[in-house]
Amino acid sequence: QWYQRRVAITAGKESDIRRKLVDERMRFRDIRVIFNKANQSGTAFVEFYSEAEAARWVRHNRGMLKVNGEHLTMDLNKPLAAPKKDWVCEPCGEKNHYARESCYSCQSEKQEGTNTRK
Repeated sequence: QWYQRRVAITAGKESDIRRKLVDERMRFRDIRVIFNKANQSGTAFVEFYSEAEAARWVRHNRGMLKVNGEHLTMDLNKPLAAPKKDWVCEPCGEKNHYARESCYSCQSEKQEGTNTRK
C-alpha cells in the first residue's frame, strides 16, 4: 500500500532532501513538497519502494533530518482508515448507505454482520 511507503517531513526544499537521500544511498521513488503560502509552512513526502526502506530511513536518522542546519521532523505516514461500506438489506435485497440503521425500502433494521458492498 503506497501510503505506508511514504515519509512525511516538516518543510524543507526538495533539492536538499533529494541530496540527503542520495548521500545516504537510499532508493526512493518520488519526492513531493506541499507548501502552504498562508502560514509559510510545508510538508515533504518521500515515497520509497517498500515500507521497510521507508522505516529504515526514519530509524537511521532517528526521526530528525538535519538539512542546512535545520532539524526537520520526519515520520512514517500512518495507514488510512478503511472506507465504510454500504450494506445490503437481507429481507428485500436493497443496497443502503452505510450510515442508515434501517432499510430505506422496507424499513427493516440493519442486522449485525450484514453483507456489505463498496
